[in-house]
Amino acid sequence: MTPKNAPRLMRSAVPVLALCAAVALQAHDTWLSPAPSTARVGGTVTVLLSSGHAFPGAEEPVRNVTLKVLVIDPSGKSTVLAASDQGRGPEASFQVDAQGVYRVAGEYDRGLISRTPAGWKPGGKSEHPNATSSIKSYNSFLCAVRTSGAAHESSAPLGLAFEVSWERRGDRLIARATAKNRPVQDAEISLILGSGEAKPRGKTDADGRLEVAVPGAFKGPLLLKASSSKSMPPGSEWDEERASSSHYLAWE
Repeated sequence: MTPKNAPRLMRSAVPVLALCAAVALQAHDTWLSPAPSTARVGGTVTVLLSSGHAFPGAEEPVRNVTLKVLVIDPSGKSTVLAASDQGRGPEASFQVDAQGVYRVAGEYDRGLISRTPAGWKPGGKSEHPNATSSIKSYNSFLCAVRTSGAAHESSAPLGLAFEVSWERRGDRLIARATAKNRPVQDAEISLILGSGEAKPRGKTDADGRLEVAVPGAFKGPLLLKASSSKSMPPGSEWDEERASSSHYLAWE
């Protein structure tokens, strides 16, 4: 599915209070999950950003994260949703108006931060010459919900700054890492089947793809993850660029 006129999710400034939470996200599996997972026309779906060490069970709510959320309906029309924290972490809701598959993307761009003697601070080396490291980081979270009877065998890239998409071929899962629709080589792909922690499955090829076998008897929630990092040349404003993406899907 290709979104029609999908608005670009704009990067927001990262509040100082969000920096600790942003760093903590890197140590957990973090995903966007829909409820209900199978929707009905006229109903409402809520997507929640969750985090923990034992997917799909969430631990403490994700706090102080400014999440940009986009939903793409079965016709390809996209709508930006207002995400807010009602006590469980960032969440957003939308109405199901037609039969088919609704795709949802969340973006958290924490921008450029530096580790200083006083802790993590927004900005790079020019603002913090005493920083021990400076990192530019971006995270995306994807999921989908479908109405009863609608098929969902693949999920094409949406053009995000970094994302992991997928295609099913029998008992094979084809993962693909892209950055603004361009393939990302050597992205690390991890997978959680049913529950537990993410297990590394390998790195993507020149086309950004990696094929993973899924046991034929497996059915249930699956979390597909991709991550990429790049060291910057000496003299740069930051030392490293990090990007990650997770895709929550139901394997049936």
